[in-house]
Amino acid sequence: MAAIPITVWKVRETGGANTPSIRRHIEKSAQTFLIGTPVQVTSGYLIEQPTINGAHLVAGIAHEPASNLTTDATAKTLTYGSVQNQAHAVLIPGGAPPNDGTCGFVVANGSTEFKAKLGTDQTSAVTNVGSIFGLTKQANGFWYVDTTITAAGSGAVCEVTELIDPAGTTEGLVAFRFTQAAWLFER
Repeated sequence: MAAIPITVWKVRETGGANTPSIRRHIEKSAQTFLIGTPVQVTSGYLIEQPTINGAHLVAGIAHEPASNLTTDATAKTLTYGSVQNQAHAVLIPGGAPPNDGTCGFVVANGSTEFKAKLGTDQTSAVTNVGSIFGLTKQANGFWYVDTTITAAGSGAVCEVTELIDPAGTTEGLVAFRFTQAAWLFER
């Protein structure tokens, strides 16, 4: 099984706005997380959630990959080579994304539902809907809903809201939202 990025599945209507709540927050240096990764804020900086164990609140799901900043919250511009006869000039590749030292994420709240795969050899079942499970990081850097984690203290923070793939699908896609106890923002 290869886990995939966690993405927005749908947004429940909240006062007529059906778009997910997205925030940008200053990024800690040396972060290399992928898009679709659970993130948290610690010591004022956005970082990848090291593990989800009930001890740290979830800020949300990374809407973009980390920038591997050299210095905390300091913009990093993609450059290469040197410019002849211009000692302080740099070359910036065409199409290089701008960077302002922050990273965007979709906020974990009650109105945004995400989609993710179940873990290796885990099968979707009708009884999964309404159940609360954890998230686990796979070796490929992406996270999956782990039906073996069922206790809040062990990291059960994802309430399955629906089966995307039919019941009985091994490693199927499910929709989930974070439990209110896991939210960092929008309490």
